[in-house]
Amino acid sequence: MTQLNERAYVQAPYGRAPQYLKAYLERNGWHLGTPASLSLRVEARDLGLPGDMSVARDVTAKVNAVDDPTHLTTPLSVEWSPAGGGPFPTFHGTLTISEDEDYGSCVLTLSGEYEPPLGVVGKGFDAVIGRRIAVATARRLLEEIRDGIEAEQTAEQLK
Repeated sequence: MTQLNERAYVQAPYGRAPQYLKAYLERNGWHLGTPASLSLRVEARDLGLPGDMSVARDVTAKVNAVDDPTHLTTPLSVEWSPAGGGPFPTFHGTLTISEDEDYGSCVLTLSGEYEPPLGVVGKGFDAVIGRRIAVATARRLLEEIRDGIEAEQTAEQLK
């Protein structure tokens, strides 16, 4: 298993961010515990490569609420697997919102693991470029969620 741990800083207060996240997810067709179709895309520049090439794969994603006995974070379990199968990794992890040092911001973290497919060949691919693709995909996903949370906050402020 390969570990993945990425984070994004969100310009929204921790106390309101879970509601903004829920509104964003629901607006995009996700409902807690219900699978949704999500397209994950990585572009060449995300990997530090020149050119306009992009890699995209539709995945079936499932998001569920998770209890945090410490009440220090707001975790969601996240799982995704390739829509229609194929030689692509399946991810299992958590998406958490936690406090930042500033009241007006919080931290969004995606942590988990995936198993490169195709045995030794997949592990070799993961070592060369697969991990870079996984990290870039996670960062892109976190950026999209961050932007969605911030947009929800802006919409609420305009009401």
